Amino acid sequence: MMPIIPLPDAVPVPAPIWLVHFLLLLTFTLHLVPMSFTLGGGILAAVAAFRGRRDENQRRLSEVIARALPSVTAFTITTGVAPLLFVQVVYGQLFYTSSVLMAWLWMGVIPLLIAGYYGYYACALAPRALGKHQPWVATASAVAAAAIGFLWVMNVLLMLSPEKWSGIYAQSAAGLYVNVTDPVVWPRFAHMLVGALAVTGVWIAVLSRAQAPVAPEFATWMRRQGIGLFTGATAVNLAVGTWFLFSLPKPALDLFSGGMTPSLLLLGLGILLGVAAIGLLRVHLWLGTAAIAVALACMAILRHQVRLSYVAPYFNPETLAVQPQWGVFAIFAVALVVALGIVGWMTVTYLKAGRKKEAGSAREASTTAS
Repeated sequence: MMPIIPLPDAVPVPAPIWLVHFLLLLTFTLHLVPMSFTLGGGILAAVAAFRGRRDENQRRLSEVIARALPSVTAFTITTGVAPLLFVQVVYGQLFYTSSVLMAWLWMGVIPLLIAGYYGYYACALAPRALGKHQPWVATASAVAAAAIGFLWVMNVLLMLSPEKWSGIYAQSAAGLYVNVTDPVVWPRFAHMLVGALAVTGVWIAVLSRAQAPVAPEFATWMRRQGIGLFTGATAVNLAVGTWFLFSLPKPALDLFSGGMTPSLLLLGLGILLGVAAIGLLRVHLWLGTAAIAVALACMAILRHQVRLSYVAPYFNPETLAVQPQWGVFAIFAVALVVALGIVGWMTVTYLKAGRKKEAGSAREASTTAS
């Protein structure tokens, strides 16, 4: 029996479906970069804060990450708006239904985000006031970020499983469903978590450049730690990714079987670039970073292909009514380019400000010592 799926929104899609999908993938890939640091950086900041009680380099690393986290979290939130809107434009009847079935948990994303954001700010602006409690505040914020990621994984997988909806609603209409029995939930969450730690390693290597003019030894140590984290997390994620791949249902798994399929080629390219980046980061930081960016784009496309395979028996986005509004999309395109330019300028300004602050701290320490 076919599941009962709500009708799509009566308002036509304001652009060709291929364009909406392209923009969804583009904005989601942009979102992955700060999101990974918000999650993985929070975990690393908490670990470094605890280890920093006995290790000066770890303490300084925790401070560097803590100062960056509020800004990066803001980027995570703002870059997440566009892909979420594009998902709702095409898959709204699926996404809204899954969100209603787990409504109370889903609404928990907002208080978790606020609490974690405040914690990141507290660690960045008042570490001395927090004193010995600072590592615990950092841990609480990292747990909040991980919980948001887990809620998102549960919702997305429920959105792709309309055959479960009637049974879930028949059992309870209270909006308290917890989607932990899906065999894909845990490997998908683990893949996201370990991947976030890998990308965080690259962030650490990039942030080390701001330390180089004033603390070259610490900068070298920090870069080595970042590349080491990326290497270790990438190795672990090869195993976790294999677990995730073989946990997929047969229609999705078939994308990677039957010869050199486009999905298999994309998967191979993503893995190859991720592994190659381990060596590239040691030779040229920006070249390695570019390889990782392309690998993330490959994984975003694969994620989209898996999503289409999930919903294919029930829903085809190509059947949606389309009424292009090119003026609106032109405004969006211009705004996106301008926003990316501003973010680039802000990032450069932030790194320069970090150098100046570290230089001022170094001069203050030198004056105090003399």
